Order: sequence, then structure tokens, then C-alpha cells
Amino acid sequence: MQVRVIDVIKRSSDVKSIRVEKNENLNFIPGQFFKFTIKNQSRYLSASSSPLRNFIEFTKRLTSSEFSKNFDVLEKNDSVILEGPYGKFSLQHDDKKILFIAGGIGITPVFSILEHSFITKDTRNMILLYGNKTGNIPFKKELIEFEKGINLKILFFTEEFEPECYHGCIDVNSIRNLVPDFNERTTFISGPPAMVENIKNQIQDAKLDVKIRTEKLIGY
Repeated sequence: MQVRVIDVIKRSSDVKSIRVEKNENLNFIPGQFFKFTIKNQSRYLSASSSPLRNFIEFTKRLTSSEFSKNFDVLEKNDSVILEGPYGKFSLQHDDKKILFIAGGIGITPVFSILEHSFITKDTRNMILLYGNKTGNIPFKKELIEFEKGINLKILFFTEEFEPECYHGCIDVNSIRNLVPDFNERTTFISGPPAMVENIKNQIQDAKLDVKIRTEKLIGY
């Protein structure tokens, strides 16, 4: 389906959000992704907005790939093609307590879920462990606002030292020490494939009793 770009938001020096018009045929569940096509080049991108918004937002870290270059130069009234939605990285009715683990731009499907939870005033208990290389953290301001409005606790991690952030990468020890009731939670892990597999394997190797859902976002 061809849709029109209605807004472009520069999140940081290397992260950009594109908002496209949303019509009645583009319904999705928070956490799902679409096939996003520009100039005959396609990639799968998670929505980074609640389906209750009157737009669908896609957020990408900019790289040197041709797709990324085309994404970067999109302007209002340009057209892109969407197919979907796809994916099962979404909350279920029986997920009463939730742990989100996100790395970098892997925050996008989690942000969709959290924004929707904020809008609908979801009362479920949620914790987010969110890791980035530097203090240049996409959606940090919005996430802090969500934290004030719903039953959400956010712990930021950076590989470089940053005030008010945990130093280092998220691992199984972070989960054990910072989320003592982890075994009562459904765990959603989203990020680059290596990060997702690493955390998933650590959890399995430690024989932790955790229900896991994953989403791997490939950089391009």
C-alpha cells in the first residue's frame, strides 16, 4: 500500500523517525513490524508508535547503506510502500508482569508497546532495561514521561560512562540483581541479533525459569 510521509523527526545525529499517514486498512498490534519500501528497496521496520495515533512512525539508525540513505532524505509528501503488519512481539492478556530488554534501536517495538500502554493507562507492572553505547539515547525524554504516568520502571545502561546510567552491557547478572522477581515476568528481548542471542543464551545457560519473546533488528 502506498502511503504519504506526513512528518520527519530527527531524534539525534544518527537516528531519524518518519511518520506516514494511517488509514483504516493499516491496523496493527503494538510491537509489530512492516515491510517498508523506498525506491524499490525494502527492509522490515518495527512501528515506533501506538496504533491509536493518527499516523504510523518508523524510526531508524542511519548507516551508509543505500536504503538508509534513501530513508534519510525522505521529506513530507514523499511516498513509500508498506506491507504488513507482521510479527508476534506483543503483549498477551496473561502477561501480568513484564520485563523488556532493549538494545539500541531495538527500542522501537518496545516503544510502540509502552506508548500504547501509556495512552490506554495500562496498569500492569513493567520494567525496561535499555542499553546503548553512549548517552545519545533514542526516545529517552518520552520514556521518562511514560515512567511518570504508568507502572513502569526504566533502567538505562551505557557502554560509555554516563551519569545516572548503569555502566556496561545488560547481562544475566543485571537481570538477577536489578529484577529480583524476573521469574514472575514475561521477558521481551529486542535488539541486534548478537545481543538478543547473547542474552537469551545466558538466561538459558543459567537455567533461569523465564518466558521469553524476542525480536531481532538487523542494522542496514
